Amino acid sequence: MADHGLLAAAYALIEEGPVDQMLWNDSYAGNDLLHGPSYLPSLGMSVELPQTVLALHTVWSICVPIALVETLTRTRRSEPWLGRAGLAVVAAVFVAGAVLVFRGNYGEERFIASPAQLTGAFLAIAALVAAAFAVRTRRLPRLPGRAPAPWRAGAAALVVTSAYWGPLNPITDDWFEWVGVGVWCVGTVLGVWWVRRWSRQEGWGVRHRFASAAGALLTYVWVSFPVRPESGGSVRAELERRRVPSGRPCERCGCSCRSETEGNASPDRVRI
Repeated sequence: MADHGLLAAAYALIEEGPVDQMLWNDSYAGNDLLHGPSYLPSLGMSVELPQTVLALHTVWSICVPIALVETLTRTRRSEPWLGRAGLAVVAAVFVAGAVLVFRGNYGEERFIASPAQLTGAFLAIAALVAAAFAVRTRRLPRLPGRAPAPWRAGAAALVVTSAYWGPLNPITDDWFEWVGVGVWCVGTVLGVWWVRRWSRQEGWGVRHRFASAAGALLTYVWVSFPVRPESGGSVRAELERRRVPSGRPCERCGCSCRSETEGNASPDRVRI
């Protein structure tokens, strides 16, 4: 099985790079997301935007949903979801969707990145995919000690993701852009180090993976409330509209937790 995190990062670059061109378009949907303090003229892109894209899609678009769904399906956690035919169908649908999005965006924006930018993106995507399959059979030795309680893993995920994602919308001053870049780097290093270490200790299992995903999901829930509506209107009314959909992920986490508790599943084999 390939590494989900690396494949998720590749997906993030595919979607926001070659497909919709947002990483390089300085007027994407009428907004200039590039020319901030972290803009690099030599690359024609900023540092902050790729970090935001990687965090959003790697963590919340791909890894968190997979972890939660696998918690709900005790009997198929370590089995592939699709066979060869299913993979072929999904791949065809994905490519068709990517082409459709590209054509739609190009028709509206009339923008396409330079050959050098596209080449760099494709090389980064290929490297991530190759790395994902290169580490799929690698097993690291156990480490001494016992993994922390699942709630501690969840709390760590909540704190790390909140430290990065929480201030992005309320703090829009230029001075914070490089601070956010630094927080992203520190959070990524800490998150990867913690998971790699704890998952190799005695006691690490499904409950820890669920708690980590739930902690990240709660960050995505709470950060939606400080965001002001782009279309204007009443902030109070907007908060009321967000209350119900924000409660559904929490409900889903509760269902996942009950499913795992009632199943009395044993921890899976360590997979790095």
